[in-house]
Amino acid sequence: MQTLVFLSLSSNQIGDAGVIFLANSLENNVVLKKLFLSDNRIGDQGAGALARALKGHLSLEYLGLNNNKIGNVGAIEVSNNLGKNNNLVLECLLLRNNCIEDEGARAIVMAFNKLKTLFRLDLRNNQIEDKENIEKICETCERLWLRL
Repeated sequence: MQTLVFLSLSSNQIGDAGVIFLANSLENNVVLKKLFLSDNRIGDQGAGALARALKGHLSLEYLGLNNNKIGNVGAIEVSNNLGKNNNLVLECLLLRNNCIEDEGARAIVMAFNKLKTLFRLDLRNNQIEDKENIEKICETCERLWLRL
């Protein structure tokens, strides 16, 4: 699996167990560029395992996790493992239609705000109430397409 650069498993309902298995398989693949995992019932446990597995993937450009069940714990795992990696080339992170609240959204925006390659961050249709203050975190980041 060393040469896998694009993987789409959207709408397969793999859940946490499936994404944990996938994460274990992807740990040694450092050339993956695009990963589509929308509509899979992935929760905090699966998001955390995936984020830890992708932590050293410097070639990852696109991560689609829309329409899952990721909450604050999973969002914080994503921000801690991916968002603080300044060498990451991630351009697009999609977390629309999950269960992320203010704490998780704040962690994501703060971590990924510093990533110079990211230009699209989608957090729409989550459980975010303090959108104004979260958007202020990103005021100095003109290049980022942020949707809450």
